Amino acid sequence: MPFVLSLCAIGLLCGQTGRDPNQLLEQARAKLQVLTRLLANYTCIETVDRQYFQRAAGSLRLESSDRLRFEVTVADDRELLSRPGATRFDPRDIDSIVRFGPIGTGSFGAYLIGVFDNPGAVFRYVGESPLDNRTMLEYQYQVPLAASRYRVKAGASWLPMAYHGSFWLDPKSLELQRFTIRADDLPPQTSISEAETTLDYTGVRIRVGDALLPRESQLQVVMQNGRQTVNTTTFSGCREYQAESALVFDEAPDTESTAARPLLDRKSTRLNSSHLV
Repeated sequence: MPFVLSLCAIGLLCGQTGRDPNQLLEQARAKLQVLTRLLANYTCIETVDRQYFQRAAGSLRLESSDRLRFEVTVADDRELLSRPGATRFDPRDIDSIVRFGPIGTGSFGAYLIGVFDNPGAVFRYVGESPLDNRTMLEYQYQVPLAASRYRVKAGASWLPMAYHGSFWLDPKSLELQRFTIRADDLPPQTSISEAETTLDYTGVRIRVGDALLPRESQLQVVMQNGRQTVNTTTFSGCREYQAESALVFDEAPDTESTAARPLLDRKSTRLNSSHLV
């Protein structure tokens, strides 16, 4: 079981709900585990809009942008991609599919699995905090290196990383509202100084059956040379696998890439969280 610091038992930090925030966390984790496991029954169209910025004269200037589209699903606790309309999912890592520009996986479900279904994760209750003019329960978490399958590409190697973040729960429904992921101690050879992802579940929700997807996911990467990229991911066209359908993995996947080449030639940087659990 994960370690959770509890102060409610001694009369502190129980908040306006009058309930132990650590008990609420365990209830929310149980719900999220069920919801994320249901995603293996579905596939969606994932659209990634990428923007590339260069710092000039103390401000950021948009250099270029592009768009990627995939079909995505979850199998064996990792995310798999294919070209829209393809009959098979590609079992390769994301860097073999998208060869240009920054890219990451995890928003479809692997990030949540890697934290809420991970016995090595450590949680801490922060308190009640405002989010979109509503009072939420805020928590922080830490996933140590030994329990992490968050990986960052550096050259030809994938480097496992510890990571941390925060999340906000509705105090009544215990539904997840927002979730952040931030890599710890990025090594110099990655050329990255910061990498943070925010999953936003507030407002209008996309529900796939009983499963839950973020309204929007945003990955922000700051490079050591001052360049920045923002990847905004949304999901659409979700459908459940029918009884007669089969999920097939290519032994020799097609060489055609789903990626669009960015307008400018740039050093390739990859974040991969498709093996978070």
